[in-house]
Amino acid sequence: MKNKNEKAMEKEEEWKVEKAPRRRASPFSNAISTDGVIVPKKKKKKKKKKKKKKKKKKKKKKKKKKKEEEEELEEEKEEEKKKEEGEKKKKKKKKKKTKKKTKKKKKEEKEKKKEEKEKKKEEEKKKKKKKEEEEKKKKKKEEGEKKKKKKKKTKKTKKKTKK
Repeated sequence: MKNKNEKAMEKEEEWKVEKAPRRRASPFSNAISTDGVIVPKKKKKKKKKKKKKKKKKKKKKKKKKKKEEEEELEEEKEEEKKKEEGEKKKKKKKKKKTKKKTKKKKKEEKEKKKEEKEKKKEEEKKKKKKKEEEEKKKKKKEEGEKKKKKKKKTKKTKKKTKK
């Protein structure tokens, strides 16, 4: 302290001689006022440590936020997986149902096709029978007409021969 005071006194003399302004010394320097009183230097509060603390707090907050975000993401992923699994199960059930339905439909379609084929066959048989019957009738008619013509001819020829 004595050394500092001595140095201050020397500075004071130099200062008085050179400038000698009448102003208050700033509280943060060891300047000497014109009264010759040494103003002690005020100690600044250590802000750096506080900043460090703030930084640590910020880091902790950031870490907490990151953890929370990661947890939320994981939860969302798990929920999505569950939803996908549920949808897959539903799709499988639907597939099974649709398979059963398609099988039933296929069976019904086959049966319908069989019935239609049978109906067509029966109709064709009926048509054939009708045609055959018509042909037989035509033949009979033709034969009957021929016989009639023959009879007429024979009668005419007989009459002619008689004459």
